[in-house]
Amino acid sequence: DSFDIVGDGVKELLVGRDDGVLEIYNFESADDPVLRYDHALSESIASIQGGCVGKDGYDEILASTYSGWLTGLTTEPVHREGGSGEELKLSQEMQSKISSLR
Repeated sequence: DSFDIVGDGVKELLVGRDDGVLEIYNFESADDPVLRYDHALSESIASIQGGCVGKDGYDEILASTYSGWLTGLTTEPVHREGGSGEELKLSQEMQSKISSLR
């Protein structure tokens, strides 16, 4: 498939291989595609597709395997960081649990 997963207005080439490797190629230069990302799955990839599936505003790559498993890679951040000025408020019980774990 080809899909703009980076969001720069240029579509990347999405490749799913029989050995289970998923690759994303980018066309930085006009001559040859450049491998930007690869991810190894445990099974052969039967199909690959880019799009917005799970959450609006975050693009994803879905790959299906020959045995029927569906794997997704997303641009949605896994961890969220608090901005400056935000305080983390914990209850007294939670603070004592954290202290006992330390």
